[in-house]
Amino acid sequence: MKKLVTLAVLAAMTSAAWAQNAVPSTPNVVTVTGRGSVSVDPDCATVTYQFIDEVRGTQAAPLAKSAVPQLVQKNNARVNPAVAELKRTVGNDGTVEVNPSIQPIYEYDQKTQRQYKVGYKIVSNVQVKLEGRQPIEQKLNQLFDTSKVGADEVGEPVMSLQTATMQSARRQANQKAVDDAVAEATSQLEKGETLGKTLQRGERVNVPTPRYESARAAMAPPMADAPGGGQAVVETGKVTVSTAIQFVFEVLGTPARMGAQAVQGQPGS
Repeated sequence: MKKLVTLAVLAAMTSAAWAQNAVPSTPNVVTVTGRGSVSVDPDCATVTYQFIDEVRGTQAAPLAKSAVPQLVQKNNARVNPAVAELKRTVGNDGTVEVNPSIQPIYEYDQKTQRQYKVGYKIVSNVQVKLEGRQPIEQKLNQLFDTSKVGADEVGEPVMSLQTATMQSARRQANQKAVDDAVAEATSQLEKGETLGKTLQRGERVNVPTPRYESARAAMAPPMADAPGGGQAVVETGKVTVSTAIQFVFEVLGTPARMGAQAVQGQPGS
């Protein structure tokens, strides 16, 4: 009798230990991705100008030592008045930055199958940044006035957002993504189920390259070749900030179809 009691106690202890260490059943969940986007007017615009000059010699007649300083002076004579004009246009509504680079020019000799340095090219990149919606509306077209800046190449304006504007747009996009995720998860529920707590979430914000909703700027030809001057037409369009947030929601309740199956499976049903 004592042995039977001991076995009963041991069985009870083993059962309790197993219940304590048992892995809980996996909860019923639904996984969705909520998406949101906000389109806002850009309040930052960047335009880049290039001034390119070069000097060449030949393999038989190399360049003199004074060739490079003279090349720099030639380039400066074009860049300096252009920068002064751009600064007058921008005023206190942005910045003008100049970044020159000097690059060697090589030619390939078919007979010797070797490259030879025959000259130098200087490229001065002048980057103009306008900050603020009103300055963009008032001054962006002026930056493409071909009669005032004699650049060799002009890049299309890059529209973006200042930090405060970007943060505000991202928060709005995030809230839209949350609402979208809840709506999507709710649409996947069956009768008898309700949406429970959020078990997991993750965010990914896509803002590396602004997406424009209207036509891009109509670009002027290289300014050095533009006859008579004139302003190019520029449309800023919209900058779209998009976000995607993944959610894992707990699903509570029992689907109505499962309840019906349980009733049908009872004895006497």
